[in-house]
Amino acid sequence: MNPLYPAIAACPACHGRLEWDAGGAGCRCTVCARVYAIVDGVAWMRLDAAGAPLWPAAPPSPPPASARRRLLAATTPPDFAYKTGRSQRRIPLFVEQLGPDATILNLGSGRTTFGARVVNLDIGPFRAVDVVAVGERLPVQAASLDGVITQGVLEHVPDLPATLAEIDRVLRPGGLVYHEAPFIQGFHASPNDFRRFTAVGMAELAPGYEVLEQGVAVGPGSALMWVASEYLALLCSGRNERLLKVGRRAFPWLLSPLKLTDAWLEGHPQADLIASAFYMVARKRVS
Repeated sequence: MNPLYPAIAACPACHGRLEWDAGGAGCRCTVCARVYAIVDGVAWMRLDAAGAPLWPAAPPSPPPASARRRLLAATTPPDFAYKTGRSQRRIPLFVEQLGPDATILNLGSGRTTFGARVVNLDIGPFRAVDVVAVGERLPVQAASLDGVITQGVLEHVPDLPATLAEIDRVLRPGGLVYHEAPFIQGFHASPNDFRRFTAVGMAELAPGYEVLEQGVAVGPGSALMWVASEYLALLCSGRNERLLKVGRRAFPWLLSPLKLTDAWLEGHPQADLIASAFYMVARKRVS
């Protein structure tokens, strides 16, 4: 667990401060007395439907290796999103801009990590995750963060207004938020997929904030590769589920050169008309 987290932690149910077990096994809310577990260095701060802390279950045993599984792993389709060097540097530069003493939350971090000043939070204990929680109930003290990062996350949260309200609550006045969200992408469940954002619609992710920068995060070539791959898989499947699965593995490989055109198209003045994803950097107003 990132050592920065205990200093900003709060109970996700009542936002009360937490007392940490000296042995590192868990923590307890000083207000509502809820107890949360720490397992393998990960703080479990999720609540179940009744509002009780969710305790981690034993991880399932990995399935035995087989020739079929090795073949599936070897033919995993390439990523639909092609990020240019400039796009790849955008979040590291955002973190650097906030300074060496900043405390930053990577909300919906997945397997990404952006340095020692960034606390990683996700709905499951993926690699490098520090805290297991949901965006609608952030286990973070109010006005305790200098920055928040969301990258390909806000399309998946069930309650977007509640998540944005939580981001606003935990971000200090003058703090910065980095949002990256999809526009033209196929359905991708993780665990679900609810919405898309146009270039204009990105402003709804930071209402009342000062927008400092925004633009194309993933270009039109990636959007075309994604849509064309899915279209051809459907067209050639003959409504056969097995052929559809084969097509969804084969066509992304065949069409992957299309996404490389984003090296040129990303900076096109009209790229936002059919871009795959957008980004925005905004500052929370001081008053």
